[in-house]
Amino acid sequence: DTDCFVRNNIEVFSSKQSDVENAAADRKYPIKIGQVGIRCVHCAKAANKARGAAVSYPYSISGIYESVREFQRLHLDTCQNVPQDLRDASDELGSGAASLSSVLRRYYVQAARALGLFDTQDGGIRAGGEPVPMSMAGFQTPGRE
Repeated sequence: DTDCFVRNNIEVFSSKQSDVENAAADRKYPIKIGQVGIRCVHCAKAANKARGAAVSYPYSISGIYESVREFQRLHLDTCQNVPQDLRDASDELGSGAASLSSVLRRYYVQAARALGLFDTQDGGIRAGGEPVPMSMAGFQTPGRE
């Protein structure tokens, strides 16, 4: 479905000095080395790397859903680096029925925690925290049943 297609075209990464410089040049809000972002897997492999709408640095793990939706709306359909076979597959999916946003929001938070991502005090996401296994029962919030 559409949501799976979008997820297969993004990656999570920890920013390097070049990412900090690119974000500044793109007039994005300031980021720090090691801050976690999401980006287009196709642009990340390209010579000019992921820039503009191809990359995002969510302020918190609860903001990942919005960043992915923005990536889908502003970048994925127009990305020049997406191979033609994937472009064709995307066209076949069309706009399709997306999953419920409340379910997807919980999914992204749970997936981020499973990767060991965590929110920082000064804004932004970092990697290296204790991974929290994804709940199989309706994407429960940790501590709730």
